Amino acid sequence: MILEILFLLLLSYTFYLHVKTRRERETAIAQAEERARQLCEQLGQYQAEEKARLLFESWREKYEKQIREDAIRRSTAIVKGRVAEQFVPFLEQFKYNPRDARFIGSPVDYIVFDGLSEDRDITIVLLEVKTGRSQPNKRERRIMNAVRNGRVRWETIRLNNK
Repeated sequence: MILEILFLLLLSYTFYLHVKTRRERETAIAQAEERARQLCEQLGQYQAEEKARLLFESWREKYEKQIREDAIRRSTAIVKGRVAEQFVPFLEQFKYNPRDARFIGSPVDYIVFDGLSEDRDITIVLLEVKTGRSQPNKRERRIMNAVRNGRVRWETIRLNNK
Protein backbone atom coordinates (compact mmCIF):
# COMPACT_ATOMS: atom_id res chain seq x y z
CA MET A 1 0.00 0.00 0.00
CA ILE A 2 2.84 2.39 0.81
CA LEU A 3 4.45 1.44 -2.43
CA GLU A 4 1.27 2.18 -4.30
CA ILE A 5 1.02 5.57 -2.58
CA LEU A 6 4.66 6.33 -3.37
CA PHE A 7 4.11 5.23 -6.93
CA LEU A 8 1.05 7.50 -7.21
CA LEU A 9 2.99 10.39 -5.66
CA LEU A 10 5.87 9.82 -8.05
CA LEU A 11 3.48 9.57 -10.96
CA SER A 12 1.67 12.78 -9.84
CA TYR A 13 4.98 14.62 -9.44
CA THR A 14 6.14 13.47 -12.85
CA PHE A 15 2.85 14.62 -14.37
CA TYR A 16 3.21 17.98 -12.55
CA LEU A 17 6.74 18.41 -13.95
CA HIS A 18 5.51 17.48 -17.39
CA VAL A 19 2.68 20.06 -17.24
CA LYS A 20 4.99 22.73 -15.79
CA THR A 21 7.63 22.11 -18.44
CA ARG A 22 4.99 22.12 -21.13
CA ARG A 23 3.65 25.52 -19.94
CA GLU A 24 7.16 26.93 -19.77
CA ARG A 25 7.89 25.57 -23.21
CA GLU A 26 4.65 27.03 -24.62
CA THR A 27 5.44 30.39 -22.98
CA ALA A 28 8.96 30.31 -24.38
CA ILE A 29 7.61 29.42 -27.83
CA ALA A 30 5.04 32.25 -27.66
CA GLN A 31 7.76 34.71 -26.61
CA ALA A 32 10.04 33.50 -29.39
CA GLU A 33 7.23 33.82 -31.93
CA GLU A 34 6.46 37.38 -30.72
CA ARG A 35 10.14 38.35 -30.93
CA ALA A 36 10.34 36.83 -34.41
CA ARG A 37 7.25 38.85 -35.43
CA GLN A 38 8.83 42.04 -34.06
CA LEU A 39 12.08 41.34 -35.88
CA CYS A 40 10.21 40.72 -39.14
CA GLU A 41 8.34 43.99 -38.64
CA GLN A 42 11.62 45.85 -38.01
CA LEU A 43 13.19 44.18 -41.02
CA GLY A 44 10.22 45.21 -43.15
CA GLN A 45 10.53 48.81 -41.95
CA TYR A 46 14.26 48.75 -42.62
CA GLN A 47 13.71 47.32 -46.09
CA ALA A 48 11.04 49.94 -46.82
CA GLU A 49 13.33 52.74 -45.63
CA GLU A 50 16.21 51.35 -47.66
CA LYS A 51 14.00 51.06 -50.73
CA ALA A 52 12.79 54.65 -50.26
CA ARG A 53 16.39 55.86 -49.88
CA LEU A 54 17.45 54.02 -53.04
CA LEU A 55 14.47 55.41 -54.97
CA PHE A 56 15.30 58.93 -53.80
CA GLU A 57 18.96 58.52 -54.78
CA SER A 58 17.89 57.27 -58.19
CA TRP A 59 15.48 60.21 -58.61
CA ARG A 60 18.14 62.68 -57.50
CA GLU A 61 20.71 61.29 -59.91
CA LYS A 62 18.18 61.48 -62.73
CA TYR A 63 16.90 65.01 -62.07
CA GLU A 64 19.71 66.83 -60.23
CA LYS A 65 21.31 68.07 -63.46
CA GLN A 66 17.94 69.34 -64.73
CA ILE A 67 17.20 71.05 -61.40
CA ARG A 68 20.60 72.75 -61.40
CA GLU A 69 20.22 73.87 -65.01
CA ASP A 70 16.75 75.23 -64.25
CA ALA A 71 18.09 77.12 -61.20
CA ILE A 72 20.89 78.64 -63.28
CA ARG A 73 18.44 79.60 -66.06
CA ARG A 74 16.09 81.25 -63.56
CA SER A 75 18.92 83.02 -61.77
CA THR A 76 20.27 84.32 -65.07
CA ALA A 77 16.81 85.60 -66.00
CA ILE A 78 16.51 87.40 -62.66
CA VAL A 79 19.93 89.02 -63.02
CA LYS A 80 19.13 90.08 -66.61
CA GLY A 81 15.84 91.54 -65.40
CA ARG A 82 17.54 93.52 -62.64
CA VAL A 83 20.16 94.88 -65.01
CA ALA A 84 17.46 95.77 -67.54
CA GLU A 85 15.53 97.64 -64.84
CA GLN A 86 18.46 100.02 -64.39
CA PHE A 87 18.62 100.88 -68.11
CA VAL A 88 14.90 101.24 -68.79
CA PRO A 89 14.88 105.08 -68.61
CA PHE A 90 17.28 105.15 -71.58
CA LEU A 91 15.23 102.86 -73.83
CA GLU A 92 12.73 103.89 -76.51
CA GLN A 93 9.82 102.27 -74.63
CA PHE A 94 10.34 104.62 -71.67
CA LYS A 95 7.96 107.49 -72.40
CA TYR A 96 9.07 109.72 -69.50
CA ASN A 97 12.01 112.06 -69.05
CA PRO A 98 14.75 109.96 -67.36
CA ARG A 99 15.46 112.88 -64.96
CA ASP A 100 11.92 112.48 -63.59
CA ALA A 101 12.41 108.78 -62.75
CA ARG A 102 13.72 107.49 -59.42
CA PHE A 103 14.71 103.85 -59.18
CA ILE A 104 13.71 102.27 -55.85
CA GLY A 105 13.75 98.59 -56.86
CA SER A 106 11.26 97.28 -54.35
CA PRO A 107 8.32 96.94 -53.97
CA VAL A 108 8.07 98.77 -57.31
CA ASP A 109 10.95 99.58 -59.63
CA TYR A 110 10.44 103.31 -60.28
CA ILE A 111 8.57 106.32 -59.07
CA VAL A 112 8.22 108.70 -61.98
CA PHE A 113 7.40 112.34 -61.29
CA ASP A 114 6.28 113.01 -64.86
CA GLY A 115 6.65 116.73 -65.67
CA LEU A 116 8.88 117.61 -62.69
CA SER A 117 11.93 118.52 -64.81
CA GLU A 118 9.81 120.72 -67.14
CA ASP A 119 8.34 122.66 -64.20
CA ARG A 120 4.75 121.75 -65.13
CA ASP A 121 1.96 119.93 -63.31
CA ILE A 122 3.20 116.49 -62.50
CA THR A 123 1.71 113.07 -62.56
CA ILE A 124 3.13 110.53 -60.17
CA VAL A 125 3.56 107.10 -61.72
CA LEU A 126 4.54 103.91 -59.93
CA LEU A 127 6.33 101.95 -62.62
CA GLU A 128 7.16 98.25 -62.58
CA VAL A 129 9.53 96.78 -65.18
CA LYS A 130 8.83 93.24 -66.40
CA THR A 131 10.82 91.12 -68.83
CA GLY A 132 9.79 88.04 -70.77
CA ARG A 133 6.57 86.47 -69.52
CA SER A 134 6.95 87.60 -65.92
CA GLN A 135 3.80 88.69 -64.10
CA PRO A 136 3.25 91.00 -61.12
CA ASN A 137 3.71 89.21 -57.81
CA LYS A 138 1.21 89.39 -54.96
CA ARG A 139 2.78 92.49 -53.36
CA GLU A 140 2.90 94.32 -56.69
CA ARG A 141 -0.76 93.49 -57.38
CA ARG A 142 -1.72 94.83 -53.93
CA ILE A 143 0.09 98.11 -54.63
CA MET A 144 -1.51 98.32 -58.09
CA ASN A 145 -4.96 97.86 -56.52
CA ALA A 146 -4.27 100.51 -53.87
CA VAL A 147 -3.36 103.05 -56.58
CA ARG A 148 -6.34 102.11 -58.78
CA ASN A 149 -8.71 102.41 -55.82
CA GLY A 150 -7.33 105.82 -54.80
CA ARG A 151 -5.77 104.64 -51.55
CA VAL A 152 -2.82 107.01 -52.02
CA ARG A 153 -2.08 110.11 -49.93
CA TRP A 154 0.61 112.63 -49.05
CA GLU A 155 2.07 112.90 -45.58
CA THR A 156 4.82 115.03 -44.07
CA ILE A 157 6.90 114.14 -41.06
CA ARG A 158 8.29 117.26 -39.39
CA LEU A 159 11.36 116.80 -37.23
CA ASN A 160 11.91 119.26 -34.39
CA ASN A 161 15.30 120.95 -34.44
CA LYS A 162 16.30 121.33 -30.80
